[in-house]
Amino acid sequence: MPPLKEPQFVEVKHQATGNIEQPDDRVRVKSHAKGAPFLMDGDFLKVTNQHPSKTYVFAWNRKGYVLEPGETKFVLFEALVDTMGDPRSMDNEVQKYNDGNGGQGLVMQRSFELDRLFARYAILGSHLDDSKDPKTGEVILGLLSKTPRVSVETLTGERVVFPATNPDMIPMPLQNIDERNLRTDTTQALDKLEAENAEMRESLAKLESTLDALVREREGTD
Repeated sequence: MPPLKEPQFVEVKHQATGNIEQPDDRVRVKSHAKGAPFLMDGDFLKVTNQHPSKTYVFAWNRKGYVLEPGETKFVLFEALVDTMGDPRSMDNEVQKYNDGNGGQGLVMQRSFELDRLFARYAILGSHLDDSKDPKTGEVILGLLSKTPRVSVETLTGERVVFPATNPDMIPMPLQNIDERNLRTDTTQALDKLEAENAEMRESLAKLESTLDALVREREGTD
């Protein structure tokens, strides 16, 4: 039996420019967008269905938001994230957030969000753009063609983009507040009330001491 040949290995490098197919080739997001709005769980965003014939359904926590072609509705932020990815996600970094009012959580890295969307829309090969089957000539839709065609704005009219429509978008900023330094109107009011109560207790103690002295003086025990 002739000796087996040594296996030959070919190194394949991801392309950084040109015809980009894989999400890791495109995602190079390192910093947050300056001046962009903070988006938190529980926020509602203004969503307009821009597709001429398709109806889109966004859902979260057993609540559905149905948008007919051309229709505009307010949709919960988490429902949009579930369908189009988290716009706060960054490359190779899992982030924590804290809004200072009990809202805390994690934002997964951008590549994880894209992988989740590929699985959600059953896209083979993790293609972002449409591709053609070389044998049948059939066009296979990529992620950019399968996700909802909508426009999204905040309540103040600021445009919001999602990874499903722009995978290498600059991430939206995260709100992260140290609760130990939090000074809300409620905490300030409680501090003021506590100070007023302490002052009142001190005044009552002085009054009781004065009354005791007067009683002892009248009884001749002082």
